[in-house]
Amino acid sequence: MREMSTLDEASPRRRSAAGRAAAVQDHDLAAIFPLRLTTFEKYMLWDDRPDYPMSFVVQLKLLGRLEREAFVAAVDAAVLRHPLLRALVRAGRRGGPVWELAADPRPPIRWGTLGEPIGEPLGTWIDLVREPGLRVWVHEGDEGGRDTVEFTFQFHHACCDGSGSLRFIGDVLAAYGQRTASADRRPVMRPCDPAHLTARGVLPPPAAARRRAGGLLASLSESFFWLVRRPVSLRRRGGPRSGEAGRFFDSAAWHTFDHAEARAVRRAAMRRGVTMNDLLLREMFRSLAQWSFESGREFVRIALPVSTSVGGKLGRTAANGVSYSFLTRRGRDCVDPHALMAGLLRENDGPTRRRRARAFLRILQVVERIPGAVPYFMGADRCFATAVFSNLGDIARHFDAEFPLDEGRIVAGTLVLDEILGFPPIRPRTRAAFMVGQYAGRCRVCVRCDPGEFSPEDAGGLLAGYVAGLQAAMENG
Repeated sequence: MREMSTLDEASPRRRSAAGRAAAVQDHDLAAIFPLRLTTFEKYMLWDDRPDYPMSFVVQLKLLGRLEREAFVAAVDAAVLRHPLLRALVRAGRRGGPVWELAADPRPPIRWGTLGEPIGEPLGTWIDLVREPGLRVWVHEGDEGGRDTVEFTFQFHHACCDGSGSLRFIGDVLAAYGQRTASADRRPVMRPCDPAHLTARGVLPPPAAARRRAGGLLASLSESFFWLVRRPVSLRRRGGPRSGEAGRFFDSAAWHTFDHAEARAVRRAAMRRGVTMNDLLLREMFRSLAQWSFESGREFVRIALPVSTSVGGKLGRTAANGVSYSFLTRRGRDCVDPHALMAGLLRENDGPTRRRRARAFLRILQVVERIPGAVPYFMGADRCFATAVFSNLGDIARHFDAEFPLDEGRIVAGTLVLDEILGFPPIRPRTRAAFMVGQYAGRCRVCVRCDPGEFSPEDAGGLLAGYVAGLQAAMENG
């Protein structure tokens, strides 16, 4: 991941246009803001540290020549559709934190050339008290004889989840395409209703869970075992890392399965009568267990982001509609792939995932009510999970606009989206976070590791082990 130098100093024309649009938008949002933070949003703030920021990165590679003025206007337009990305955290009148709209809706845009590293004068941590949870970098240049542009977006996880970030990015691309494409090739943007933000964080009432046979008892039992089964952290092979750690985004790697390989993974899952996600998850457990655990008695735990939204995509406005479901296995239970898969199928069906994700939110609600419990619960020495695994599926399905296509790739005016990568946040002792996404027939696996423990080479080695397991699954039927 790369660094930038030049900060976009908004022109008077941009300031006036953005200001007029923001004034209209703020008038419409006056009935919503200030907006109380949900349990998950507060959890993201509890877990936010300058050395382990709860922010994630999405990076796009596009082919074509960028029209800068149109891109700046597109970002301005998209931010107005997603107000949590232009909001600050303030203390509410009753003591709880609330979202308030920032006076200036525009995120900083930093410009550079391909090959320059990405950086931020204030560091990688986003302090939501001082700035909204969105940053943007743009790199332009020539790659292989073609005009190429890289967009890098950093989001604070309190503001939105991965799906919400993609809805925002899709709106940026659509707004850019509307400004730069011919009339018959312009993307079509769908309506966006920020009023649905008031529904975020809504969970079914406890009575609904009790009506499901054993639902409440199962949630209590799973919560107990989640607390007492302490997972182990990944260890770097060869002992502690020597020398200084690099920047936070340095220890990241990714692998691309081409069209044929992505089809082979899907066929391998179908032959086993499971989904592609089931196969990806099984091989994740196996690769983690083989990485650095020797006795086989240690618990390996994977955190899975799960949608808990009520009423779909929250009015197609970027926000958080997720919690975590946790799956735990001893290392020795990850050796037999058939037994491992059978166990995962029993625990990872849709209703069970959602019940566990809601149970985790309710644990957080209880912790919040106990004086002094939050610092203890969120202590840096507590390992919540060995790794995070997020499968976004088909990336383009998260966009809320209709685009022309070029060989399956999205066309936004003068640009063609060629590649998209995502890097989730990590917390202390959860030293790896994986993201899987499919786009234009290809499947990309990204990993981001704790730079204090893992070098970029270590991250590449961890990813290579996972990829090798998937390749073996393709070949072994």
